[in-house]
Amino acid sequence: MSAAHDTEIALPAIRVRVEQAQPATVTQHTCLAVLGVPPRSFLRELLPAYRANGGQVGQRGKLRIVDRVAFSRWLLEDSAPTSKTAAHDPVADAAAELGLRLVGGSR
Repeated sequence: MSAAHDTEIALPAIRVRVEQAQPATVTQHTCLAVLGVPPRSFLRELLPAYRANGGQVGQRGKLRIVDRVAFSRWLLEDSAPTSKTAAHDPVADAAAELGLRLVGGSR
């Protein structure tokens, strides 16, 4: 066994946060957990607007499927219905590129 395997690193439990990887797609069943968007708003408001702006919406029976990164980016861009008057936000742009969503704060 090498010396590298003998090294221990102590991390305080309060500082360790384990998160599940984000899924590649979002559906009406996962939109609340992944995006914080209620299923009714996802299906009735956001998907039609997303599709009207050129977004790809897959369908399997009654299930509607979108790419998480593309949809998140669209939500944060000017094409999203709720952000037409919002100022350009570089933090939101960076988060969308990484497939993250902003939570909390003064938003």
